[in-house]
Amino acid sequence: TVTNANLSLVDETVSPSSKIALTKINAYLKEVHAAGTAKVDLSGHLFGADQPNLQLTGIAGNPLVNQLLDLKFALKPLDLTALSALATTYGAQLEGTSLSGPLDLILTVKTRQDTPGVDASLLLNGKNAALNYGELFHKEQGTELDLSLNLSGTIGGKVVLAAKNCTLRLGSNEIEFPWTIDREIRLNDRDASELISGEIRSKGIDLSELSKSIPLLVPYNLAGSVIPDLKFKGN
Repeated sequence: TVTNANLSLVDETVSPSSKIALTKINAYLKEVHAAGTAKVDLSGHLFGADQPNLQLTGIAGNPLVNQLLDLKFALKPLDLTALSALATTYGAQLEGTSLSGPLDLILTVKTRQDTPGVDASLLLNGKNAALNYGELFHKEQGTELDLSLNLSGTIGGKVVLAAKNCTLRLGSNEIEFPWTIDREIRLNDRDASELISGEIRSKGIDLSELSKSIPLLVPYNLAGSVIPDLKFKGN
């Protein structure tokens, strides 16, 4: 058990020096088994948050010996202003790019014990964040931004990575793009075959609304809506 602990990571190899602080950490391990599994419950304050905004909960085990790994990781919220400053410290080229406000992120990972594989889900909510990338992308604070992704990976004679549910919502527009990567495993990787397939579909994309998020489209005065229903497949 860890209660009300503080952790600071200071990197003086960069200039100015970088400091990442996780404060007021509370961590608990319960139902610890000799086999190596345990229930985990960890929380803390990242980037000086007033409330606990980092959480890790679930069951921790070693999937390499067929133990269950079932974890939920959440950053609610993640301070994009602090993250942007950290990225700049490490040399990220963010000219023309600005990130500010809070972003909620939830990631879950669960291994399978019957067949070799893993299932994962990712939820992002950036309604209260402002994101800008030059003339290519612009999202004001208050505009809906949600990403939902359910991912499954299977390893056998081949590797199959599939996103059966992959949905992006921006403003009033919503796009679904499920996809699959199917790759055979061979001793000579150059001979391995890989198949990529997927779809892009929507019930309707408001072009005027879309132009608000893509400045390059503004001069064209787009109006009306389109209903994409595309399928693709290739090696």
